[in-house]
Amino acid sequence: MDVIALDQSGFGNALAPLGTALTEDQMMELWRHSPEPVLCFDGDDAGLRAAHLAAGRALPLLKPGRSLRFALLPPGEDPDSLLRKDGAEAMAKVIESATPLARMIWALETGGPVADTPERRAKLRERLEARANAVRDSKVRDEYRRYFDRRYEAVFGPPQRPFIGARGGFAGAWRRPAPGPAAPGFPPGEGVRGRVESEEILVKTLLATVVNHPELLDEVGEELGSAEFLAPGLDKLRQAVVESAGLPGLDSDALKSHLRDQGFGGELGAVLRSEIYQHSGFARPETPLDTVRRGWREAFGKYQLPVLHAQVREAEQAVARDMTPENQRRYFDLKKRLYELQSKAREWIG
Repeated sequence: MDVIALDQSGFGNALAPLGTALTEDQMMELWRHSPEPVLCFDGDDAGLRAAHLAAGRALPLLKPGRSLRFALLPPGEDPDSLLRKDGAEAMAKVIESATPLARMIWALETGGPVADTPERRAKLRERLEARANAVRDSKVRDEYRRYFDRRYEAVFGPPQRPFIGARGGFAGAWRRPAPGPAAPGFPPGEGVRGRVESEEILVKTLLATVVNHPELLDEVGEELGSAEFLAPGLDKLRQAVVESAGLPGLDSDALKSHLRDQGFGGELGAVLRSEIYQHSGFARPETPLDTVRRGWREAFGKYQLPVLHAQVREAEQAVARDMTPENQRRYFDLKKRLYELQSKAREWIG
C-alpha cells in the first residue's frame, strides 16, 4: 500500500521488499537503476534497527560512485499515512533530506551511550574501524576510514600535546589552552572566544541564536543550511529551522511553537538552556541584533575551523597521491578559505 500511495502521488520509482529485510541481491538490482537509491524507513526504533541492518549489508558491496541514502519518516508515520495527512510535498522533503550511508553509520554508532570515558571512546573507535574494514573495495574503504577519523577528531579533538618544561622534560599534565578574553562588546564570561570548547556547545549556541532571533535567518540561512551537525537530533532541528525561514509572520515565539508542533520540543529544551547563555550571552532573546549578528558570525567561524582544517589535510593528501590540476586547485582554494577564516579569528582575539 505504501508503494501504491507513492505511485499515485507522483513518486513512480518506488518499490518494496515485500515484508522481508532488504537483501544483497536486491541492493545489486537497485544499483542497476540508480547509483544512490534512497532507502526509506520508519522513524521509530524498529526503523532504526532495519536501517542498521541494511547499512551493514551494504558496506561490503560498495564501489566508487555506488552507495545508499537513508530517509527516516516522522515517528508514527509510514509513506501512505504521511501522504494522506500532509501531501506529496512532505514526502518529497523526507526524500530530499535523506542521509548518506557514511553519515548514517556514524549516527547509528554514536547514538548509544555517551563516549565520555577513554574506554567508551576506544570502543567507539573499534566499532567504526570494524565498519570501515567491512568495505571490500580498497579505495572506498580508505575513504571511510578518513571520514570516520575526521568526524571522531571533530567531536573529541586531536590528541593534546604535553607541556614541555624548560629542561625539555614533561611538566606533568596534558594542558588545554587557557581561556581567552571575552569578545569585544560582550560582558565578561558571555563571549564565545575561549569559552566554547566543544562542538555540541557551539552547535547549540548557533541554534539558540537563530531561534531567539529568526530575523537573522535572512542573512545566515544559507550558511546554516550548508552545515552538518554531528548530533542527529540537533542536525534535524537545524534543518527544520532553515526550512521555517519562509513562514509568514515568523517571530521567535511563532518559530518555537512551530518547532514544538513538529516534535522538536526536547531538542529546543536542550538548546535554550541557561548554560548556553552563560557561554554565549549574545544568544539571549533580549540582545540587540548587531551584537547577535557579530556573536553568531564568530561562533560559526569557530565551528567551521576544524572542518576546514580536515578538508585541507584531505586535499593535501590528494595532491600527494595525484598532482592533477583539479586536486591542486581544490587544495589552494581550501587553503585560501582557511587563511581568511584564521585571519578573522585573529581579529576576534584582538
